[in-house]
Amino acid sequence: MSLESQSRLSNRCREIDIDILVKDGHVLTLDRERAAYNPGYVAIKGGKIVAVGPVEENVAQYRAKCEINASNCLVLPGFVNTHTHAAMALLRGYADDMNLQEWLFNHIFPAEAKCMNEESVYWGTRIAIAEMIRNGITTFSDGYFFTGSVSRAVKECGIRAVVGQGVLDYPTPDCPDPEKSMTLASNFLDKYGGYSPRVYPSIFCHSPYTCSKRTLAKMKELTREHKALFQIHLSETEREVEEFEDKHKTRPTFYLRDLGILDKDTLVAHAVWLNKKEIEVLKKHHACVSHVVSSNMKLASGVAPLPRFLEANLAVGIGTDGCASNNRLDLLRDIDLAAKLHKLWQGDATVVPAMRLVEMITLKGAACIGLGERIGSIESDKLADITILSLNKPHLTPLYDPYSHLVYCARGSDVRDVIVGGEIIMRNRKILAFDEQETIEKVSRITGNLMKI
Repeated sequence: MSLESQSRLSNRCREIDIDILVKDGHVLTLDRERAAYNPGYVAIKGGKIVAVGPVEENVAQYRAKCEINASNCLVLPGFVNTHTHAAMALLRGYADDMNLQEWLFNHIFPAEAKCMNEESVYWGTRIAIAEMIRNGITTFSDGYFFTGSVSRAVKECGIRAVVGQGVLDYPTPDCPDPEKSMTLASNFLDKYGGYSPRVYPSIFCHSPYTCSKRTLAKMKELTREHKALFQIHLSETEREVEEFEDKHKTRPTFYLRDLGILDKDTLVAHAVWLNKKEIEVLKKHHACVSHVVSSNMKLASGVAPLPRFLEANLAVGIGTDGCASNNRLDLLRDIDLAAKLHKLWQGDATVVPAMRLVEMITLKGAACIGLGERIGSIESDKLADITILSLNKPHLTPLYDPYSHLVYCARGSDVRDVIVGGEIIMRNRKILAFDEQETIEKVSRITGNLMKI
């Protein structure tokens, strides 16, 4: 046998079988070193990342069932939406241009009471998932009702989600008797507790002003027992905080602290009206924050002190909120808004730099919802959640700094391919995991009835 033949045989013996090879893209790993490879590759097998690096090193050893050419593309960890109410996509545009109290109590709550049921929540969640996939979101943290329907949609559509059972001390669409909310939440955590490849159960207490001390304490105890995430809206409007102080003689953050609610497995959403001492409390107790910039702006709730959160080294992610108060589930749009809003508000063009914002929708966002060890970066042994964004467009040409591009130039529609858990769920802008058109048609019929309310 010739030396050339021996060499070819030796190379074949060293070949490693994998499921997917993403190659020739500009890979942003978001690992601890923030390593980037251009051109780079990502090797995927069994739903996990097995290797990542520059193309000139080792890529020839992989024999893939599927190769994805990512030339002239950014290859990123899948985006993480840390706060939404997915099924409220059914209420997109239903009640706009009004303040939070008017919007919530006079329009949204009544509409939910009349139209939200197991079927509508299922289809509303599916249409939201379709939008999120198209915008490169591979994981979302949800808080809503009929969590069985939400979980079913998540599993069928191939995405990943922290699914929060919504809890209030008022009748809700899935719990007309608030006294039964403990049983409802407990049953949900029991059903989906432990490791799940797609659904991670959680409890979402609406807010300190809609849940009693007893409810908050019981629900937090329940999440601790199940090692689940506890989610809550916190200090969203100035009026809310003022009324809360008048009633309880303390601020909402201190109230939660004194109840023992705050810890590393607590995610507070909005957190607009926090003072310095409250931020220190969140930091001391390792609580996480979802910055919900678009909704805060649209409802004129205020400007959350994001630069102070970052100075305090809080774990901060970005949330879209539901479509009733944001109207779009596009994290790239929201980080653009966040960057510009806080620069303007602070009068400082250097605050909240681009890389920090990209971290918030990947690595930091994953940490906020308790999945930082599993997703959020492109590293060996992490789950293979990957977003591939095409750069072959006028508004993305030329490219100098990929992080700057993602914040100030890119939009969700630039996402080309999406992989979740090693499964390609969108390829060349076509969703493969489920029938998108069927979902659009079904939601149109459901919301046609809503127009009559």
